[in-house]
Amino acid sequence: MSRHQFRLLVVANQLLMLGGYFVRDASDAMLPPELLDYVGGGPSVVEGRTLVEWPYYFWLVLNLATLAAAVGLCLGRRWARTLYLACFVVSVPLPLLTPVYLDTAWTVLVGALYGATEGMILALAYFSHLRRMFDRRGRFDEGPDDESEEDDGDGADARRGA
Repeated sequence: MSRHQFRLLVVANQLLMLGGYFVRDASDAMLPPELLDYVGGGPSVVEGRTLVEWPYYFWLVLNLATLAAAVGLCLGRRWARTLYLACFVVSVPLPLLTPVYLDTAWTVLVGALYGATEGMILALAYFSHLRRMFDRRGRFDEGPDDESEEDDGDGADARRGA
């Protein structure tokens, strides 16, 4: 995967995050009235209480931090990888603190695609050749953009006379 494709994956991930909110709001409006009363009305998993005051604002801050991390990832900033990972780790247990919620199939589909792209971004940023995009100074290396031109550690460059 090239740097350009990685950036497109990050952009697609953020569009899926925003699309998830749109799909959730649109599908909630189409629910029958008896289900609308149920949405968001139940207790949270933790201590049987609904923590209504802060989850909305916490999710908003978390999503803004994820957006900032995504911009940083596109720009090749080292801090962005850490921030993106921290946002992921914090977001995993957070749904346990929110009230019971009803998800439609469309919401689950967009959420699953968002989660898949989130995992791809983390894997590529930390465990693939793209981790070299982030140098110690916090910006892109000036090396080749295509992975086929990079040394993959198997000695192929020595055989080619490089």
